[in-house]
Amino acid sequence: MLSRFLIRAAREVLLPLLILVAFVMLTGLLPRRKMAGKIVITIQDKAVSSIDQDLHFLPLFANDHVRVFSLTLPPNSESFVRFEHNFLIIDSGEGEIIRWKEGESAVQHFKGHRGQIQFFLGQSARGHRNDARSGDYHNVTVEFLDPSITTYGYRYYQRKWDYGPSILNPPVDAEGHFVNSLDLNRAVASDVQLLPKEFLPASARQQLLVAISSLNLQMGKRNVRLEPGEVLWPTGREAELVNAANDAARFALVELKTAGEQY
Repeated sequence: MLSRFLIRAAREVLLPLLILVAFVMLTGLLPRRKMAGKIVITIQDKAVSSIDQDLHFLPLFANDHVRVFSLTLPPNSESFVRFEHNFLIIDSGEGEIIRWKEGESAVQHFKGHRGQIQFFLGQSARGHRNDARSGDYHNVTVEFLDPSITTYGYRYYQRKWDYGPSILNPPVDAEGHFVNSLDLNRAVASDVQLLPKEFLPASARQQLLVAISSLNLQMGKRNVRLEPGEVLWPTGREAELVNAANDAARFALVELKTAGEQY
């Protein structure tokens, strides 16, 4: 009788307890992903790759100053990359992306606006995930090889060293002319829109131009035509940059300050 009692107690008490402990351990250790309206527990290997190895990043341009990549994330895909250098992203269109830093939960959604520029510090692993049911997420990622290109600098109005703004908000009038800039100490990143026949003055700075819209620009005797997402590193821009099209020209302009400029 005693043995039957112990066996029944094991079945009715210990077995459910073991199942409960196993369930708690599994749900605590395995990440959760929301797919098609359901919470699914999945086993994921969060191995960090370099930006050169991640197939979602397509190299567009590189020199001694910058490396430029195009990021494309199809629906329900993600990328987890270690960025060795400070970098900025330029969103190609309207969208939403989950973005997180190593050690953070991959749950926070961020709205991406067409032409939006955002700066990030390097020496960190960061992930991007597109949870959309349809539609790819695109951006152009610009990696700076000079560590002094940063938002950290001396703030004269505060009279101390501190971090400045890291993101450019959407323009007030998306149909009008604007040049909105983000100071990066030894560089400046600008969201630019030129109406037909409008121009930017000549500049001695080395520059990277990233097309947001289709572009037909006149630079002295040179005609520049770019499609959205394409980039150009002018060897020198001693002439005005004129919008030669009949429509507005939207692009991002990353300029490296000259040695004689005050930082």
